[in-house]
Amino acid sequence: MYKNIENNTQDQPKISIVLLNWNGWKDAIECLESLFQLNYPNYDVILVDNGSFDDSVERIKEYCEGKIRVDSNYFYYNADDKPIKVLEYSENIDIKILEKIDALNTYNKRLFLIKTKENYGFDKGNNIGIQFAIKKLDPDYILIISNDVVADKNLLTNLVSMVGKGVGLIQPKIYNYYDLSIDNLGFSCDVIGNTRPIKNLKGHKPFYLSGACLLISKDLILEIGEDGKLFDEKLYAYFEDADLSWQARLLGYDIKVCLDAICYHKGSQTTKKFNLNTFYLDYRNKLRVLIKNYSLINIIMFLPLSILIKFLTVSFKTAFSFNSGYFKSYINALFWNIREFRDAIKQRIVIQSKRKVRDREILKHMEIIPFFYLKKYE
Repeated sequence: MYKNIENNTQDQPKISIVLLNWNGWKDAIECLESLFQLNYPNYDVILVDNGSFDDSVERIKEYCEGKIRVDSNYFYYNADDKPIKVLEYSENIDIKILEKIDALNTYNKRLFLIKTKENYGFDKGNNIGIQFAIKKLDPDYILIISNDVVADKNLLTNLVSMVGKGVGLIQPKIYNYYDLSIDNLGFSCDVIGNTRPIKNLKGHKPFYLSGACLLISKDLILEIGEDGKLFDEKLYAYFEDADLSWQARLLGYDIKVCLDAICYHKGSQTTKKFNLNTFYLDYRNKLRVLIKNYSLINIIMFLPLSILIKFLTVSFKTAFSFNSGYFKSYINALFWNIREFRDAIKQRIVIQSKRKVRDREILKHMEIIPFFYLKKYE
């Protein structure tokens, strides 16, 4: 289970950072430069390139060689730590890699670069990196971070200050990269799956934490999936961080927000633009997560309510926008869950067999009144 700090060879928990990239090498190298400037003494960086076709792998290697300078508002480029040793692997990792890793412990700066054959989405892409870390590097914690995030140099030091037995997830304070407003301090979730970012913890407690930058206990990872398979790969992208936090709560783990740990996220700027595919993925995944994690009585209560309220809101949007895409995406989300219902039930059986916390305790962390009826929430 939990390893005390004094038992670690470097007096600090070992951290593996998993960075997922897809066609975003410019953002990725800014993120990498911030990670290699962390003042924490005991961590490795793993970059999973999710089938990019924009020369990401080549550009990332050039950055590691010191051929591409990174400019940022949040740090000064450090040429002295280049070149960074790159250990490059395919997604089908051979056990012999263990020997290579052990032989390279003398390198101060190194990047494990895993190339996948195609874009597997957020969930499988991160699972590949997490499983590699657990099997080959044996960390105490995993930090997942998006390629459009820039880390403050004290990020890991401050996150680790909050670790402890029973703490499963810790999120930093996430600022908007462009205007330094609060991006989120976690998210609230109502009983039917609607979510809102929390900007101020005063009076609000997060139900789940952001997957943009999240420290995860290895104990939690292995309790959810014995082989290190943390995320539900059927989700592909969106709402997997809610699924993770929900399962952590069911298993009795605490989730925390560390206000002293800071990072800067670019993503909130781009997600403001409406996208029908995002709308579809978000709602279909919410339904699946409700099915997997609620007790049977609450599925009966809240799943039909979620479907009904979404039907009403989508109908109004369709009528006023003259855009049938909303309604088609809603229907497609329902039919996808019908097709995948058997698989969802299989996962549900596993989750419910492990749960240690009843729904009445889970509901204390959720908003009972759906956000549909609320005028303002901060």
